[in-house]
Order: sequence, then C-alpha cells, then structure tokens
Amino acid sequence: MRRLLLITLLSLCSYPLLVPHALAQQNQQAQGSQPAPSNPQTQASQQQQRAAALRQRAPQVPKPDAMEGRFYLGVLGSNHQHRSIGRDNDRIDTQGAGLILGRFLTDHFLVELRGGGDFEKDKPDPALDIHVDGYISAYMGLYLPWTHYSALYAQMGVSGVKGDAVGPALEEPRTERDENDREVVVADFTGLEEDYLGTPFSASFLLGVNLKLFGDAYISAEYGRLHRDTQSGVQIWQSNLILRYVF
Repeated sequence: MRRLLLITLLSLCSYPLLVPHALAQQNQQAQGSQPAPSNPQTQASQQQQRAAALRQRAPQVPKPDAMEGRFYLGVLGSNHQHRSIGRDNDRIDTQGAGLILGRFLTDHFLVELRGGGDFEKDKPDPALDIHVDGYISAYMGLYLPWTHYSALYAQMGVSGVKGDAVGPALEEPRTERDENDREVVVADFTGLEEDYLGTPFSASFLLGVNLKLFGDAYISAEYGRLHRDTQSGVQIWQSNLILRYVF
C-alpha cells in the first residue's frame, strides 16, 4: 500500500515537468513540416526548367525538305482532253507521255521545261483522227510546302503544241437524211486544218500536289490547260501523273 502511494506521489510531482517538454517537441515538429518561404525568381526558374524538359520529351514535327538550288527530273503520263472541236464543240481524249527538267531557285520558287507528245489518237468523228504530235512548255511557279511530306504548287508559262488532224471529215461536213428525206449536217469539222491548231503558242497553267514517296523520290498529280487555239477555238486540257527525282 505504501509502495502504491509512493508511485502515485512521484507521478503527480513529475507531471508539470513532462507536459511542457512534450508541447515543445510538438511545436518543433510543426515548425519543421511548414514549407520554407519561396523566392519568386526561384519559382520562375523552376517553371522554365520544367517547360524545357517537357519540350524535349515532346515528339518533334519533321520539317519540309530544303529545296533551294536543287534540280529535279520527272517522267509524266498525261491525259489530254480536247475541247470545242468542230461546229458542235465535241470532246475527245488522247493519251501521252513526257519528260521534265526543273530547278528550285528558292524553297518556294521554281522554273521548269517539259516536252512530250501523244501515243494514242481519238476520233471526234469516224472519219477524223486527232492527236498531239508533240509539245514543249516552259513554266515558272510557286511551291508551297503543306506538311513535311507534301506540297501544293501553281505554275504558269507558255507552250508550243503541234497537232495533227487526218481524215475526209476535214474536206466536207458529214450529212444524213432525216425522216423527211432532207439532207441534214450532223458533223462539221471543215473549220479545222491538217495541222489541227492554227495558233502554235499559247499560255499554259497548272495546279498540282506533290507527295514524298521515300528519300528524294516524289509523286505528283496536276491539272491545267496546255493550249488554246485562238483561230479554231480548240482547247487542250491536261491531267498529269508525275514521278520526280530531286537531286
């Protein structure tokens, strides 16, 4: 009993000493957990470092190939649509091929020479064959990269075209008799000449898209007018598919 009283008495005596010590330890822990005041310049520097790290980790978009000073060779296949032929403005299509030599003066400006001709004829009339014997064109144009693998371009220039029209339909109109037994003209190509085109040179223009295949190889699709004959009114429009090699 005496021992129990003695322990209780010692505990009561030491309580005032233990409580301040525990409170002091809690205050020290609380002060240590609070963040230290930060410097605005330090925060800005850290944000810049984090932004730079994110930019380095982000995927880089490839840039278009540099074209300035480079040459290119091309092989093209063409469909030539002949419009406004004869009295009834008939249309025909002939197929051809050609070669291209060009140079990029800058990344966005080019000059070019082309030459080619048709290997297939067409008939606006059973008694008339028409095709393009040959042509040569000189262009200058704008080249506008769209993505790292594609570009749009527009070209203007002048073309010299030699055509050929062969058949008895050039000599006289084709006629038929109607239900009243009257002779009616159903086709008239007498306004054409054997050379087909009375105007050897005319303005030309093209619009196209250029796509990168691999390395320095490209494929292009384009459409535009090759020739307009001011005498007969005949127009030749071209649809081209091109394989190019840039060097």
